[in-house]
Amino acid sequence: MRQSGGFWYKTIYLFSGFCSLFSCQKNATEKTTRLKPEKVIAGSFVEPGGQIRRIQILHFSSDTVYLLMENLVRESGDELIVDAGTLIKASPGVGITVNSGGSIKLNGSIDRPVVFTSNLPPGSKNNYWKGISIIGKSVGALQPSGDPNDNSGSLKFVRIEFGGLQLNHVGASTILDHVQSSYASFGPGFEFNGGTVEGKYLVSYASNSSTDFYIGNGYSGRLQYLLAYRHPFFGVSNSYPFNSISGLFIENGPADPFYVSPKLPAISNLSVIGPAGRNGSSSVYYDTSNSVHAAAMVTSNNAGFKIRNSVFLG
Repeated sequence: MRQSGGFWYKTIYLFSGFCSLFSCQKNATEKTTRLKPEKVIAGSFVEPGGQIRRIQILHFSSDTVYLLMENLVRESGDELIVDAGTLIKASPGVGITVNSGGSIKLNGSIDRPVVFTSNLPPGSKNNYWKGISIIGKSVGALQPSGDPNDNSGSLKFVRIEFGGLQLNHVGASTILDHVQSSYASFGPGFEFNGGTVEGKYLVSYASNSSTDFYIGNGYSGRLQYLLAYRHPFFGVSNSYPFNSISGLFIENGPADPFYVSPKLPAISNLSVIGPAGRNGSSSVYYDTSNSVHAAAMVTSNNAGFKIRNSVFLG
């Protein structure tokens, strides 16, 4: 228990110390930073002869704000590289997909994260986008043969607002370190469909979907230092995952519920914080009928797993 909470307490303590040291105030004589130019993201262009040619390497730098107006797909051999401190604003309903053989490298840092957010003005409704989906070549129930050490790139110090992160058969050589999903709606904050990727310091905040962390279809990696915070006013139950609302949902997978993974997924230092029946909470949190599974953790379809040093609240 001490190990589970220590990271978060240290983070808050260090941030408080930083504010005390630097007063967390803007100097009155400090010049206002000029607005950065905006650029619409395009994954291809039309040549003079009318032929459409895909841009194989997309590299986004922090001196520009990028606008994602339509779905962006990276195919085998393509790369998406994003520098630290870069902001990408997405329109509702669009998303980023990295197909098998493609690579995504989000190279944020602790003081300059890569940020994905909505392109709509603050306070707008239905500003959810589809987030980031990565498809690898690793193993799982839907892909029993593959490369467990497949590499789809790296995500370091990344914040995904109004969208989630879906990982399908992503391999263990992929880096997943310090990633936060906030207000995800089209799917879980983090979705692990098969694969062997390992992740640490993952935060799902105020997910508007049925679960924060979904594990299924033979995922067999290791996850450590996870936080799921269920906001009382957000969260809906739907058919995916199966009629549930939870901080953590684990199953073998609806496509093959009897699949036996060669290695069980291992989760360490997980904290799930639920709404605890606060006034104004979504009614689905109170549903005790057989039609809805409302709990901090829900398991289904012969799930097997290991959970250590973790706490489930509310």
